[in-house]
Amino acid sequence: MFLGLSNIIEIDLSNFDFSYVTTMKSMFKDCKHLKKIDFGNINTSKIVSMQSTFENCYNLIIIDLSKFDTSLVTTFESMFYNCSSFKSIDTSNFNTKNAVNISNMFANCNQLISINLSNFDTSNIKNMKGIFYSCKNIKYIDLQNLVDNSLDIITELLDNNYNSLYINLRYFKIPNTHKINLNSVFGVDKSNIKICIENYNDKILY
Repeated sequence: MFLGLSNIIEIDLSNFDFSYVTTMKSMFKDCKHLKKIDFGNINTSKIVSMQSTFENCYNLIIIDLSKFDTSLVTTFESMFYNCSSFKSIDTSNFNTKNAVNISNMFANCNQLISINLSNFDTSNIKNMKGIFYSCKNIKYIDLQNLVDNSLDIITELLDNNYNSLYINLRYFKIPNTHKINLNSVFGVDKSNIKICIENYNDKILY
């Protein structure tokens, strides 16, 4: 809809009716100077794709996503890719129960300091590669409800260099039938990274 409008600075969608819209794919992609979007009481209950919605919105600083209904969304791939001015993104209300792809969702958000994904349901996700790629300034990641099918998100994080990083995996879920060697996942010498797990083998703190 606004793809490639590189000089636009502000967009007001407060009077738009989204009730029949099924995709927001690339809606604001390449709006390089966009700083503000007013979504009003947006209805996204029928949206199934948010792929690349804000990709390359380099100057977007704050957006209110609190009214977003993502219960039918299957892909968030590259949703915030290259949103390099964001310091925080509040996705705490996102419903990801039907999501299968969140790869590169926050990739290259290199000013991002904190992200709360504690409400993310990762049970059906098949691809989350590169979700925090090149987020070099991130300090805190809340992943406390992560399930074991999403371990690649952790190994990817440990492959990056961070000045300081705390990962909250407090309620990390591993089925009893699934044997896993935590040392192979967290056994990397990263003195500047702290990982908290409190629900595996009674209590473990890394």
